Amino acid sequence: LEYNAEVASNTQLGYILGAAYERPEIALRVALTYESGVTHDFDTKETLPSPAFGLDDAESTTDIEMPQSLTLDFQSGVAEDTLVFGSIRWTEWSVWEVRPAGFEAATGGRVTGLDDDVMTYRLGVGRRLSDELAVFGRVTYEAGTGDDLNRLAPTDGSTSYGIGGTYTVNDMDITGGIEYAVLGGGEDSADVTFEDNTALGFGVSIGFKF
Repeated sequence: LEYNAEVASNTQLGYILGAAYERPEIALRVALTYESGVTHDFDTKETLPSPAFGLDDAESTTDIEMPQSLTLDFQSGVAEDTLVFGSIRWTEWSVWEVRPAGFEAATGGRVTGLDDDVMTYRLGVGRRLSDELAVFGRVTYEAGTGDDLNRLAPTDGSTSYGIGGTYTVNDMDITGGIEYAVLGGGEDSADVTFEDNTALGFGVSIGFKF
């Protein structure tokens, strides 16, 4: 069964709210951040060339809701020049699905979607080696949900390990790191198995204090 869909681009705006508590004498900082969800309205043209369904350039609007999230970040000094940090993040992925009108009418279902919300946990340690250089290591864990996988979401949970450092020059911070992730697998609705997948990421950021 061959199915094709073309969607137009769409831009929406969301917002971020946050609050933080700090005690600089012990390097304590706790922050709570809320990111709003947004709903995209995509103009969609679908083609399902089958006499049984008869979809030929059917046009409709597909609503796709991107999830809201809530993140608790924390850090605290545990020894001289040593910092423990981490975060707990809840994301409402259960609202996300791709359900074009023609596909739903023809099959009674959706193209893809997630049934459960996701929790992500991160814990790390940072160490200042000098006034200019600090290094860190961290572990991030995202629990699997057991949902069926699909081509748009071919993993279920992950565990990643990252290392990096920050170099300070005057009012500029240069931060770089590398992260290795072990991705959780599973099967999709067509019994296609995804397993033994990993990912490797690199990142660099530059920040200025003023």
